[in-house]
Amino acid sequence: MSGLGLLILRSADRTMAVRVEVVIEVGDRGTWQVVPSRLPAMRGVVMVRGRLVPLIHLGSLLGNQLAPPEPAPVMVVAESRGQWVALEVDEVDTASAGDLVADEQAGGLPGLSAGALKRDDKWIPVLNLEALATRWQEPATKA
Repeated sequence: MSGLGLLILRSADRTMAVRVEVVIEVGDRGTWQVVPSRLPAMRGVVMVRGRLVPLIHLGSLLGNQLAPPEPAPVMVVAESRGQWVALEVDEVDTASAGDLVADEQAGGLPGLSAGALKRDDKWIPVLNLEALATRWQEPATKA
């Protein structure tokens, strides 16, 4: 696998990556508005470039847990399936996508990763945002 760069994300003691081409912006989380949700990881909504966007704690989403009481300082706004999402994370770093391997070789996040990157002798799963989107979109569509 090859392609553009990756953003390395750290959230809730987890390290993962996303492809740069799905990222709209990275910045301070800022303020948000709490909204009711069946998704435990959803903190609320934020205004990004004139759009209301769901703000979801990434580590909690992956662990299917409640977002922690203290919000993370960084927000990564990404696009999946034509929808924007703001992923709340603790830290962001960059990496080259040139060293990606298939997920089966690295044992990443089954069903949620599109490959993996080896860094400092550790495998970092590269998130498949389309697969992950089913987690943040599914509860809202159930009656």
